[in-house]
Amino acid sequence: MMGCISAIKSIFVATSTINQKKRSPATFTPRNKPEPRHDLSQAPEYNRLHNRTEQLATLKQWILEENSRIITLTGLSGIGKTALARQLVEHVEDKFDRILWRSHRKLPNLNALQSHIIEFLAPPQPSQNPSIVNYLNSRNSLLDHLRNHRCLIILDDFQETLTPGELVGNYRPEYQNYGQLINEIGQHTHHSCLLLLTWEHPLEIATLETENFYCKTLPVLGLGKLATEILSARKLKDQKKWSELIEIYSANPLWLNIIASTILDLFNGSVQEYLSYPTLYLGDLEPILKQHYQRLCESEKILLQWLATQDQPVKISQKPPLLSDADFLKAIQSLKRRSLVEKTSGFTLQPAIKQYVKNLIS
Repeated sequence: MMGCISAIKSIFVATSTINQKKRSPATFTPRNKPEPRHDLSQAPEYNRLHNRTEQLATLKQWILEENSRIITLTGLSGIGKTALARQLVEHVEDKFDRILWRSHRKLPNLNALQSHIIEFLAPPQPSQNPSIVNYLNSRNSLLDHLRNHRCLIILDDFQETLTPGELVGNYRPEYQNYGQLINEIGQHTHHSCLLLLTWEHPLEIATLETENFYCKTLPVLGLGKLATEILSARKLKDQKKWSELIEIYSANPLWLNIIASTILDLFNGSVQEYLSYPTLYLGDLEPILKQHYQRLCESEKILLQWLATQDQPVKISQKPPLLSDADFLKAIQSLKRRSLVEKTSGFTLQPAIKQYVKNLIS
């Protein structure tokens, strides 16, 4: 035991001396280029990746030319955040020493997340004593390891770290210090990139973007005209009505695929017959929308239900009678950060979301 402690002390002293001579507080350049290590085992596979050339070009510029430290992809479920991130990895993988993809759904707390990432970035070598490696890793923060190698860390389902039933921005107890970690990664110099995929725009990210060139957010929108590829592949009828169907479901790839199945199952593939039905039928899309609705706090639900009854976009000067001015502003901002309201000439709901809420209150 005494021999092990002496060995650890010797290595720590030697490491400290090397660090003082070879690295500055901001950057670290390894003497030998490490073998690349990529782990995409938790990245979902997609049989069809829709072309998002413009958004891919933006992400590549942010990462490869502007050295962005944190990039957030936001948008509703099924909109294509994960598919876009998969395409991005294929375009930039040769520029990174380490690439890791993980989902917050499979990591129970912040300590587990950090330990998991550090173990991937600095695994023990066959000749190393595991206890010594664990000791050295505990002396280095995640930021130190992001400086030692150029890393691309993709963290999916970030909304799972946030508390449901509250306004956007409050972390679950097991992720309480996540905001501090995000600030550290965003504000300190390194050449790695943290890519967050989320339904909801994190509060720290929104704040960092106002003062930090290296932190950016890309809202992932629907496919637009490219969504016709989905309807064509599903062999739906009445092509002249496709644009109306695409608009109702905001060109969301998952939503359109689900509704296409409903149209094939109940309406013999006729889009016109489906659209002529008296009430917009959501079918298997309802459980997905329910997941978003259940994350809302009470003031957000009140506001969403009120917006669903409005025929025209709502101005910021308008508000439902049940909410105070302060509660209204907090709720509308939180709903916007959840991508549940859109802002054009005023605030409004996507048709599918509006119908879901109407179904709840009818």
